[in-house]
Amino acid sequence: MIGNISKLADRITGSINRRIFRPSIIVEEVAGLTRLGSVYGGWTIKDAQDLVGCVAISCGLGEDASFDVEFAARYGADMVLVDPTPRSVTHYDQLVAHVGQSASTAYVKGGCQPVEAYDMSAIRPEQLRLEPKALWIDEEPVRFYKPANPAHVSHSVCFGAEEENADYILVPTVTLAGLLANLPQDRFALLKMDIEGAETEILSSIAQWPVLPRQLLVEFDVLRSANAQSKAQVERIDALLRSQGYACCHFDGERNYLYLR
Repeated sequence: MIGNISKLADRITGSINRRIFRPSIIVEEVAGLTRLGSVYGGWTIKDAQDLVGCVAISCGLGEDASFDVEFAARYGADMVLVDPTPRSVTHYDQLVAHVGQSASTAYVKGGCQPVEAYDMSAIRPEQLRLEPKALWIDEEPVRFYKPANPAHVSHSVCFGAEEENADYILVPTVTLAGLLANLPQDRFALLKMDIEGAETEILSSIAQWPVLPRQLLVEFDVLRSANAQSKAQVERIDALLRSQGYACCHFDGERNYLYLR
């Protein structure tokens, strides 16, 4: 009973803090928004002609590729999937083996999709390419900290570093410039960042990026800890994005934002 009361109190406190420390970000309404993917792994984008045949970089595959598959199928896009997590690499291998097949089951709740839930009938094998590295600010190997709950798949360059004896794996990294060096930059239209706290470090250098995507999907994972510091971090990045011509055009009410340029 005491444990249940404590958990309820924590949820109430968390809800209050999320309201108090929600970043002050202006969301500008635009027409043509559409959502692709499962309840867990889906994202909202702006449907646009320039997405047809584009190159998209999707950082943070996990075990839910529903957005990536639906985006690739809808727009004939080439997807570069960036994730070194061992379970994500396994999921990618299963995904590629399913290319050409239709979905035989529905998406499940949570973030671990069976490959049979993906409609891969319109996907070409070359549309989905895995870069088994962590997106970061340089290309030196980094510690990739394991999640506290072993049932979870997502590792993090940031979360875990502050914990004594935190378990980690050592992974190679790649910068956005490094990724773009081997891609047709004129077709780069969309970047998705679901990278467990590393997004603020990487976006801080956006003024030095060789080319900017027209659509930027970002989960501000620092907002998991709702406080004055995380609020200020996100507001700083928002101001930086606006200085580069972006406007925020969607917020899911949690941590996911869509910016258009």
